[in-house]
Amino acid sequence: MNALLHLGLDHPNFVWIAVTAVLAFAAGLGVATLRVFTGEETTAETESADELR
Repeated sequence: MNALLHLGLDHPNFVWIAVTAVLAFAAGLGVATLRVFTGEETTAETESADELR
């Protein structure tokens, strides 16, 4: 039963992997939030709308 629930928690670098994942997620949220508040949202939809003007 233990083999079915193996999550890799016994990996020697598990803490560093988890910390890196959390930091990358937080950085992505920070960049997305910054872009929303500064109005620098550029997507394919907004770019194509600008071309039609």
